[in-house]
Amino acid sequence: MGGLEDAASILFSHPTGISALVAALIGAMTSSIIAILHQRAVLRRVTMQEIIDDFLRPEFLVHRAVVSSLSRKVRRRDVEISEIARGYWYPGPKDGKRSYQGDKIDSLNEHQHLEIFIGYISRLAHRIRTEKVDRLQLRQRLRSAYRYHGPFMNSLAKEVRRQMMLDGETEIPSWVCDVEQVRGVLGVEDFIEAHI
Repeated sequence: MGGLEDAASILFSHPTGISALVAALIGAMTSSIIAILHQRAVLRRVTMQEIIDDFLRPEFLVHRAVVSSLSRKVRRRDVEISEIARGYWYPGPKDGKRSYQGDKIDSLNEHQHLEIFIGYISRLAHRIRTEKVDRLQLRQRLRSAYRYHGPFMNSLAKEVRRQMMLDGETEIPSWVCDVEQVRGVLGVEDFIEAHI
């Protein structure tokens, strides 16, 4: 018999050898599980920081400012939420009216700034769905900043749903569901609706 076969026969012929083998396997599996969990926790922390940094970075501030401005315009009745909403679903209302495009700010109009903001909300919702961020930490760290934008976004999403229902459209844009999901996680109320 060769050396490997002798070692195997000794190992399996003694109860302590089997115990040692089982202990070694359990130890290896436990170490692997701990390493995987640690790696996932590190990835979640990095992803969490990235998503918060994206929202707070100076380059994104103009998009946030436009959303805040649109919210004020709706509250002052300078523009109706329905005019804004008609530009955010396809094919749009069948009444032939144009959607609100807004003023030009930094080479983009308000509609385009809002599209970029919606894109951020969709990325955030995707990270929430795929559990790439900790919901409790996200709420603690982002809720106070998002509360200025969330109510307007919630009202916009509701108005898109309403318009689509009136036109018999059933395929709701994914961003509408994303806004609703982010609202649920961050707990932002619809206080803007009292002013609309």
